[in-house]
Amino acid sequence: MEKSAVIETGTTKEYVHSVAFPLSDEGKAALEKFSKSQLKLVQLKVDTTKETLELATAKAEVTVGSLGSEISASEPRFTFFFYPHSFNDETFNSACMILTLSLSFILLKIPQCSSILALMKHQ
Repeated sequence: MEKSAVIETGTTKEYVHSVAFPLSDEGKAALEKFSKSQLKLVQLKVDTTKETLELATAKAEVTVGSLGSEISASEPRFTFFFYPHSFNDETFNSACMILTLSLSFILLKIPQCSSILALMKHQ
């Protein structure tokens, strides 16, 4: 069974209306290595001052058990991770993308969320 992954980089696509953050050269290089299975974990962080996606972490070895400690609890991250697993006696190494946002980051960066959260507490 042939498996493949496609990784697109650049700013030609908008994932949030009118927002397009270019990917740093270090981030592109890490994702390229990830696409060749040379890295098991790549994390990108948002640099809001430069409006870019920057490389936060790149590791050749990481386990599912240690994944939680790799992800920031205070800053948003795009995490790309190879998840080794088996199903029906077949072994897989699936590429996963995990987007994490902390509640504190959302409340600091999006003021409207603070008022929504306050309203929810009074329901």
